[in-house]
Amino acid sequence: GDLQHRGKCLRALLAHGAELDRLGFHSAWVCDHVYGVPAPNLPIFEAWTELSAVAAITKITKGTK
Repeated sequence: GDLQHRGKCLRALLAHGAELDRLGFHSAWVCDHVYGVPAPNLPIFEAWTELSAVAAITKITKGTK
C-alpha cells in the first residue's frame, strides 16, 4: 500500500498504516522527499521517521520509492 502522508498529522498516518495492515497488505511504501512535491508548503514526514513510526504498530514490510 502507498502511505500518502502529505498534509497529514501523525495520528492520521498511523491510522492509515494500521488500516493497510488490517486489510492484509504485505508492504507499505512512502516517497522519499524532504519537502512536499509539488507543493513544498505542505507538511511532510521524512521517509525514515515515517517508516519507523508505522513499523512500530504494524507487521507489514516497509520501503521507500
